[in-house]
Amino acid sequence: MGLRSILGVLAFVAFVAVSVMAFKTFDTALLFTVSSALFITQAAIYLMALEHADVKDPKPLRYPTLTIMVPAYNAAGTIVRSLEHIKAMKYPQPFKIIVIDDASKDDTYEKIKGMKGIKIIRNKKNAGKAASQNQVIKIVDTELLANIDSDTFPDADALMKTVGYFNEEKTGAVTVLILPDKPKNWLQKVQLFEYYNAFGFWHKAIASLRGMYVTPGPMTVYRTEALRDVGFIAQVADDGAL
Repeated sequence: MGLRSILGVLAFVAFVAVSVMAFKTFDTALLFTVSSALFITQAAIYLMALEHADVKDPKPLRYPTLTIMVPAYNAAGTIVRSLEHIKAMKYPQPFKIIVIDDASKDDTYEKIKGMKGIKIIRNKKNAGKAASQNQVIKIVDTELLANIDSDTFPDADALMKTVGYFNEEKTGAVTVLILPDKPKNWLQKVQLFEYYNAFGFWHKAIASLRGMYVTPGPMTVYRTEALRDVGFIAQVADDGAL
């Protein structure tokens, strides 16, 4: 048995042990373990096939009107850089940028009030991320609505890589791979692996089964009509994911 096989067996044993400890009954732990193993196997096969395929983002048939909302709370340390990256994104037609300052206690508003091309909504009381996002969903008049968090720094081609997926009328949302910004120490590098797994491996695998039901907050592009059809964004544990 090779080193990889040994590590694989040890990892599976550890997974089973954690499952048993996490659940009160052995039956539940066994069900969780078996279903997870089947899912991981399917995901691995799919991703290995994908690795050898010529996969390209679809070319947009048209470029829908677009608004980007940026919910912010005590974001003074990152929001200027985030907005600079957002404004630098490539898109063939002008897009709107709306920042929702959710009653920040720091100088978030002062940092951005002089920036051109940005509309700012200031909440008098802290309402939470989902409530802030829903304010924009109610008033926006563009076909697409993107959410980009105030500590996210999107690549210049991020929009161009996502909008083509809306060629299919049934597409309601398109999310992207999120990674830590320039990881340096070992903890940040561990987080990099976590993000590749959480926002890359799992989402790609789930999407292959047409089972995606959560879109990450850092950056997702929505069809505005779809957001309204599902009743806006619900307040959840990590606030702002749908």
